[in-house]
Amino acid sequence: MKSKFKILRISFILILLTIIASFPLEAASNGSFNKVTLKNGLKVIYKIMPGQPRVSLNVVFPIGMSGEREKGIAHLAEHLVFRGGSGYTFDDIAEITMRNGGQFSGYTHLSATTYSYVIPKENVMTALRIFNGSIWKTDISENSVALERKIVLHELDMGYSERYQFYPIFRYFLPEFSYNTETIAAISSKELEEFLRAYYQPENATYVLTGDFDPKPILAELETVSNGYGVNSNKVKITPQDFDLPEKDVVESRNLYPYQYQIMLGYQFSQVPEKDRLIMEMLGMIYGYDSKINYEQNEFDVYNVFYRRVEEKVFFGIYYLGRNHPFETASFERYKASMLKYFREFKKVDLKREIQNLAQLVELEEIQSQETAEGAAQYEVSRLIDPDFITADTLAIIKKLTVKDLERVIDQYFNQPPRTWILVKNAKSGGKQE
Repeated sequence: MKSKFKILRISFILILLTIIASFPLEAASNGSFNKVTLKNGLKVIYKIMPGQPRVSLNVVFPIGMSGEREKGIAHLAEHLVFRGGSGYTFDDIAEITMRNGGQFSGYTHLSATTYSYVIPKENVMTALRIFNGSIWKTDISENSVALERKIVLHELDMGYSERYQFYPIFRYFLPEFSYNTETIAAISSKELEEFLRAYYQPENATYVLTGDFDPKPILAELETVSNGYGVNSNKVKITPQDFDLPEKDVVESRNLYPYQYQIMLGYQFSQVPEKDRLIMEMLGMIYGYDSKINYEQNEFDVYNVFYRRVEEKVFFGIYYLGRNHPFETASFERYKASMLKYFREFKKVDLKREIQNLAQLVELEEIQSQETAEGAAQYEVSRLIDPDFITADTLAIIKKLTVKDLERVIDQYFNQPPRTWILVKNAKSGGKQE
């Protein structure tokens, strides 16, 4: 239920589904997913996997940390779903899942929120009713809201130690993580109800189900689903909040101990061709965390190559974290020049080997995902919510990339000055923490 993030690869834009069937739908003969849109507008993707002991129930809503109206409300709503609803409680959820060898989880992404139960196949209908009851008429009583608000704030405190050393990345490249104690504390039960009524409507939901089950009673049950707070009278267009990197040098002071300073250069591009974007994504994977440590001298330096895509925009940056030597203005230009030279490292990539390694990982991941119901469901959900999720289809493009493509991308995109330089210096006292 914790809102998670990855430094090296963060991408959460929901891919709109193309629904090609109508209810009811015959089982696919090749073991692929069936797709159906029910009369209430709810979309279902399911796969029958005979012999699987567990069933995976999942639902995806195309609203997350970027498209919400109030900072943190999507994350708080996700937590509250696991308090229960429609007369069901947390104990009911725990009993049907983890106390029977299953699990439950939720995840707030950039532009989507997902919920999941994994349960023994014998309990699938009971679990589905509890799952639906909690989602479609969530308990947002003052007591539940107060409890989950404390848990979300606790997660923020726990996550701070992971974030502060990468401050420029989270501040400028991941602004959707900017909710804080004040914004969470300001969310009321009434605002939560308005949020759930606006966005948690059947036509916005996509269910992903995998395992050994009879689809007919499940589809019939799902066709009765409706929002417990009422129909949204005005259709809400869900669009991620837009953002841009600043077009200027930025200097900030804050408490960074035990680090001394942080420097980041950032590029922003629009309408990048797919081949070029994939090379940038691969560079982000290859050079995502390049730590240079001299244990004898107790010197610790970190370079982080960062890539992300948000709809039609691509963001690319190089980040440097200095730990041992206090920042000096006179040396700033030297640091900047050193970071710009870092792009030369990219041309040294053994592209053929990296593509082979990536292909093996992707193919292995796809094979392993089909071994269990929960693996198959997680793989399909990732395809829905992550535009940079590399599958066999994407590999067909990647395998055609050449060294000339790599060199062209570096020369074409990174020989121009970066859009922004960000310098964060350690404040000796009174530095602001966020």
